[in-house]
Amino acid sequence: MPDIIRDPDFNLVHAFIQGKEHGAINMLILKYQDQVFNFCCRFLGNEEDARDCSQEIFIKVFKNLNGFRFKSKFSSWIYRIMINTCNEMVRSKNYRQRKKTLRQNPITRPEQVKYGNENDYYSNPEYALYRKQFNQAFQESLDQLNRVQKSLIILRDLEGRSYDEISKITGLKTGTVKSSLARARYKMADKLKDYRNAM
Repeated sequence: MPDIIRDPDFNLVHAFIQGKEHGAINMLILKYQDQVFNFCCRFLGNEEDARDCSQEIFIKVFKNLNGFRFKSKFSSWIYRIMINTCNEMVRSKNYRQRKKTLRQNPITRPEQVKYGNENDYYSNPEYALYRKQFNQAFQESLDQLNRVQKSLIILRDLEGRSYDEISKITGLKTGTVKSSLARARYKMADKLKDYRNAM
């Protein structure tokens, strides 16, 4: 039996569609809300837009869940909605205006990615400052990628998803995923060369 049939989310999705479990959608939201917000935050580069986008994503999930066909993992399905919704926001006029404001006030940018020992991060002021600078540089370099490359970096390098899963989420062939990732990593590595020890 294929792994996809054993997706634990299918029971909740089926219960929602059949109207047997009114709390099923809330359980799915609770399970995925952090993943959705974190992805949006990394993709969009600020928490305000990430909150708005996350809300829009779950509205779409609620409206479209009855049409779920159980032909892919639920996680792949919701990630496709996430990527499409993030792309829609990036194209919006309001988002472009906010990005301009954030570039002028970089201190408001979120710290998305932390590496290394968390105790060192909080107990060593110099290390904390270095990490903060790296986090901001990382997000800025991520923001300079095109939307496809940005999605791939988040899915593979930040979330650790398999090439096969990324292929199913994005609709790209595995070879295309790997080649696009290689180009994206090269671009980011060049901009983060002063922080190689942190990576």
